[in-house]
Amino acid sequence: MNRVMIKRNLVSDLRNPASYLYYLVLPISLMFLLGAILQGSFGSQATTPEKVRVQVVIQRPHSEKGRLVKQTLQHTKMAGLSFTQRSSVAQAKQRVRQQKNTAAVIVGQRVQVLTATGFTDYQVALLKGVLVEVFQSVALTQTALTFNGRVLPPSQLKKTVVVQDRQGLKPAASSYQYYAIAMTGMFILYFAEIGIDTFAQGRRKRTLPRELIAPISRQQIINSTVLGHAIFGGLTVLVSMVLTQVLFKVPWQQAFGFSFLNIVSLMLLFLVLGLFLETVGQGVGVGITQVIIQLAAFLGGGYFPVSDGMLRFSPLGWVMSPLRSALWTENPLNWSGVGLNLGLAVGLFVAMSVILNKREVF
Repeated sequence: MNRVMIKRNLVSDLRNPASYLYYLVLPISLMFLLGAILQGSFGSQATTPEKVRVQVVIQRPHSEKGRLVKQTLQHTKMAGLSFTQRSSVAQAKQRVRQQKNTAAVIVGQRVQVLTATGFTDYQVALLKGVLVEVFQSVALTQTALTFNGRVLPPSQLKKTVVVQDRQGLKPAASSYQYYAIAMTGMFILYFAEIGIDTFAQGRRKRTLPRELIAPISRQQIINSTVLGHAIFGGLTVLVSMVLTQVLFKVPWQQAFGFSFLNIVSLMLLFLVLGLFLETVGQGVGVGITQVIIQLAAFLGGGYFPVSDGMLRFSPLGWVMSPLRSALWTENPLNWSGVGLNLGLAVGLFVAMSVILNKREVF
């Protein structure tokens, strides 16, 4: 690495007014605009979801509580729920792991609820609401039988059920929060343009020939150039995260390091992608870069929310899905997006380095 070259590229990016317009002012403006226009799309959905198949396991079926739960569930009829008695906890949990729209209710001293992934807000609310009503009825009946009609206070009834669903939903993201993440990720894709213009700018300003005759290797020039731009990219991501947390209440603090690494990995991939496509030819590379950026933004949910299936086909989607999961659910952190983006970035960087080192002139 060459510190002078790293500093030169970093200072060049910091002194460029277009950088602030392109990566901060324009994204923030679109976050406000799209968040305001499309906030109605992020409300509760009126569509009827698929029926939730609830597997019920009563660990002590012959106890008073077990009999009451069984009787109450037999008389509980809901359009969106179906209850099936299971004798084995392992069997119920296996169905939850293997099937969509499935939940397991394990009735012991306390009540544990497990849900399959992919539950909508509506399904979770429906399931929780029905279970609370069921077990409140059971608790009231037990109280009447035991204490001759004296009813438990509401504060104790609320403790009857403890829901520990895998989905672990927190309050859903608002339209402003969704587009804060989407626009941050989408404009980071345009770091490909920095990459594709890096050596072309050196040719225009005639600084590249002087760098090539300097007493450093070509690989040092490449490494230092990429690192200088990457540091600027990291600073851009950091400032964008701070601004969106202040302006739109995006809960970055819940997984700040994870979120930062996801977006930085996306930035590194597209920065190196631009450098790689420049080796093909700047004119051709610019055209290919624009096509890739638009496809990645469209499939990755940059313009509007898309299905999980579409997200799998975009580097932006590899980041958007884990970020939404980390910030708005209790699911374990998913590092697959970081791994995929960095893996591709390393592969493109090696290929680009080989090509440039073999050339007589960059």
